[in-house]
Amino acid sequence: MAPTQHDMAVASTGGTLLKEQRVESSAVAHARLISAYSQDRRWLLAFDILSEGKLVQVQQNTFSRNGCISAFGNADQWKIALKLFSEMPADGLQPNCISYNSCISAHSKAGQWQVALSLMVMMKTVKVDRDVFTLSTSISACEKSLQWQWALNLYREMCICTQPNTVACSACISALGRAGRWQPALALLAGMASLAAQKDTIAYAAGISACEKAGEWQSAIVLMADMVRYTVRKNTITYNACISAMSKGAPWPLVLDLLAEMAAFKVVKNVISYSACISASEKALHWELALALFREMASCKVQHSTVACSATISACEKVGHWKFALLLLSEMSEMTISKNTITYSAGISACEKGWRWEQALALMREMQQEDIATDTIVYNACISACHHGLNWTLALVLLEEISAKSLSRTRMSYGACIGACAKEAQWQHVMCLMNEMVGNSLGRDLT
Repeated sequence: MAPTQHDMAVASTGGTLLKEQRVESSAVAHARLISAYSQDRRWLLAFDILSEGKLVQVQQNTFSRNGCISAFGNADQWKIALKLFSEMPADGLQPNCISYNSCISAHSKAGQWQVALSLMVMMKTVKVDRDVFTLSTSISACEKSLQWQWALNLYREMCICTQPNTVACSACISALGRAGRWQPALALLAGMASLAAQKDTIAYAAGISACEKAGEWQSAIVLMADMVRYTVRKNTITYNACISAMSKGAPWPLVLDLLAEMAAFKVVKNVISYSACISASEKALHWELALALFREMASCKVQHSTVACSATISACEKVGHWKFALLLLSEMSEMTISKNTITYSAGISACEKGWRWEQALALMREMQQEDIATDTIVYNACISACHHGLNWTLALVLLEEISAKSLSRTRMSYGACIGACAKEAQWQHVMCLMNEMVGNSLGRDLT
């Protein structure tokens, strides 16, 4: 939150704030005031109060300094937190385990994993004991930065010197899952029982997300069943991860069953829930269902997204319903939802299947006006639309554009263009194009 004019006015009054609020000039009271403003995200004012404290010579101790470091860390101001920590020796304060933990936590939240690990190593050097919080927070820092090897090494170190807690286990599971190592992630989740670490919603969500990234939807379903068995509450995150995993290969009715279960248990459905279900419907060629889910999002006041729109357009494209595809593209503009290459590609492919070369070309030109990258797939779809629309001259123009934009012509590019020329008995162009294919090491086979 940006500081208000009132904040700036108060901050500029030097030491008057402490006096006006009749706050006792003590380290504890000073730290509490800083913490209160930092928790309210008014960190700039909190920093000015800290400076005021130095002006009026508030004597800080390690306890109050730790509170200040923690406050700024919670406000996502890791640079200020590190500055306060670094200044402790010069201010005659000895950093303890809490000092280090507060600073490590601040850097963990900011994804500054290297600084977090450096602080942890420093603790060992200066002989400050590391506790469970130190290691679990450092593992979380590595997880946020996709450093799964470091996260796993720290977890193993933690197993040697102390008992891993739920936070450490969940962070390590998440780190492994995000790296595509779903089997070690599930093994760690299963081993939490022997460590006396409670398998909670966060731990299961990390495990299910690991399955989702690997496309292991059967394992994701097993974990969801385990949550029921051990009475662990399922939330939007666990449902979304499982639905996303199932959308990659499970029968589409099972995916919709989970969406219905969310409604039955009053779990909030969001754009991720719907997008995954729409994708499952699209893969199963159920375009009517995909469109119905898309419409349901509006009735449930769920904000549409580029992903949801693209999946719905793609569902229409697969069955050649170009009119619905164009309608959805128009609605995206009305709802000010950004379009990308995938969105346009699906719309252009729908027009190609409907032999609507004019609309296909218009969409591609719109992409270029919006500075959205056009790839070979987009050009191939437009050339194919020209083939069906008996427009061989435009097909040749588009084929030339592919090379002009430093894109690679494929066998499909040539095949569609040759087909367009052949339909209009343009045999000279057909022979030239086939010779080009041979020269480009694509052969003469158009199949």
